[in-house]
Amino acid sequence: MTKTPEELLARAREIAETVAHLGPMLVGTLMEKRNRKRRQDGSEYVSAPYYTFQFRDAQGRRRWRRIPRHVKGRVQKLVATGERYRALEREYAALATELGLVEASKKNA
Repeated sequence: MTKTPEELLARAREIAETVAHLGPMLVGTLMEKRNRKRRQDGSEYVSAPYYTFQFRDAQGRRRWRRIPRHVKGRVQKLVATGERYRALEREYAALATELGLVEASKKNA
C-alpha cells in the first residue's frame, strides 16, 4: 500500500518532534571487557569487568573512553536513547527518499 505525500509528511513531522524531545544521548557502544593473565603456576587470572564506551568522532575515527563502574547504568540509558535516535534517523531517511520519489514521479514536476 502506497502512502500519500500528506501521510509521509505527517510521519516525518512526528519523527522530528520525537527526536526534539529525546534529550541527552550517546551514539556508540558500551562494551564490557576483562583482562586474562596466565600465572607462573599455569592457572589463569580473570580480572573484574571494566567498561569502555566506543564511538566515532567528527572525522569518523574510532575513539573510546573508559567508563567507571558506578556510572555504567546511566551510560546504558544514554546509549539506549542513542539507539532510538538512530532508528528514527533511518526511518526519516527512508520517508524522505519515498517522498522524493513520489514528488519526482508527478507529471508536471
